[in-house]
Amino acid sequence: MAKETDPLLKLQSWNSTHAVICLVAISLGVMGLADLALNYLYKDDFGLSPAQLSMMSSVGLIPWIIKPVWGFISDCFPIGGRRRAPYLALFGAVGALSWVLMGSIVTKPWQALLVMLCVQIASAFCNVIGEALMVEQSQDSGLPEQASKNVSLFFGVRSVGVLLTAYTSGLLLQLVRKQTVFYITATFPVLLFLASALLNERRVEVVDRPKVGNQLRQIVAFVKTPSICAPIGFVFLFMVIPTTSDAMFFFYTNKLGFEPEFMGRLKMASGLASVIGIYSYNRWLKTVPFQTVFLWSSLICALASSSQLLLVLRLNHYLYLPDSIFCLVSGFLVQAIGEMNALPVLVLCCRLCPKNIEGSMYALLMSTMNLGNLVSSQLAALLTWAFGITETHFGMLWVYVLLTNVLLLLPVLCLWMVPDTLGEGKKEKGEEEELV
Repeated sequence: MAKETDPLLKLQSWNSTHAVICLVAISLGVMGLADLALNYLYKDDFGLSPAQLSMMSSVGLIPWIIKPVWGFISDCFPIGGRRRAPYLALFGAVGALSWVLMGSIVTKPWQALLVMLCVQIASAFCNVIGEALMVEQSQDSGLPEQASKNVSLFFGVRSVGVLLTAYTSGLLLQLVRKQTVFYITATFPVLLFLASALLNERRVEVVDRPKVGNQLRQIVAFVKTPSICAPIGFVFLFMVIPTTSDAMFFFYTNKLGFEPEFMGRLKMASGLASVIGIYSYNRWLKTVPFQTVFLWSSLICALASSSQLLLVLRLNHYLYLPDSIFCLVSGFLVQAIGEMNALPVLVLCCRLCPKNIEGSMYALLMSTMNLGNLVSSQLAALLTWAFGITETHFGMLWVYVLLTNVLLLLPVLCLWMVPDTLGEGKKEKGEEEELV
């Protein structure tokens, strides 16, 4: 039997596991092909208002909020001695079947809600598997900088997947029915089957399985650690800021008359911005203290987002900027800055996860962000309703945009919750011993 220190064995493990990480990431990205089709289905076929669309979208976040459950299952209940591959294959099948059902039997909003809930459960579980493998590889390397590289790899490849299908998503809607787009999307989870076959993970013996009680105690100890608890609270506060994305979708399509093909261009610009933002952070900002990165990225992001006021008030015409060009440029800038804003937190989470329960720990941290997204969606729906914004009335949209841009700056006041060393991902020795 080859020793663990055998360089050839390490190289083979690195290649196969990183290939699986990339397959999981890109499959999650390309499944965004159906996003525009879903929005048009809700708007045109089901006649939902902006507030109702926000409510529908928020339900799909529930499986992502309970990601620790999926990580807990994967860590503690291996199938055939394997913690990752069987679950990847199983939920890949669930995802493919759900998209087929979406294209064949869904004719009412409640049906779409149930089927999309299944889609999100499958996607969230596979996402947990990919992130757990990412954390494992960072730990096995023994190199602190490897965490930044692996996080950038996973989220960068996922953004590439979004970019590959972004423009196609709008173009397809002008050529085929929405249901056909769902059928095409059903083929992407096949990548997860391929990933499960490639994964060469170490078999877990009964004596090596994490004890449920021990794992729960470790999770509690992890969250109670001051250097972890405070940043988690900060991340949640940052994520609950409501956004104008759903209201602006109706403004773009119903007021400005943007066709699906152009909406695909907007999504492609967003995907390209994500890739550039991830590369820029990994190239120039990964060693910069978190507070510095977050302060300046928040200010720039708020300034860029304020440009929507010019569009909503139709002032961009006085600057001789067409609506289409204005939307592409401002959307690109906001997305790129947003990626550089989030990556330091993701890198920190990766470096702090203890051995053997990586799935549960990283999922717990990510679920905090998703819970914030859910609250953000609910607040967006409430504000959209309160300002009287509908599919045809946008009189108060400028007030809504102004309010959300002001709220973007509130987390800056809470930067004291995050130590300067956050961007460097350093752990105190005492904390490491306590968590492990």
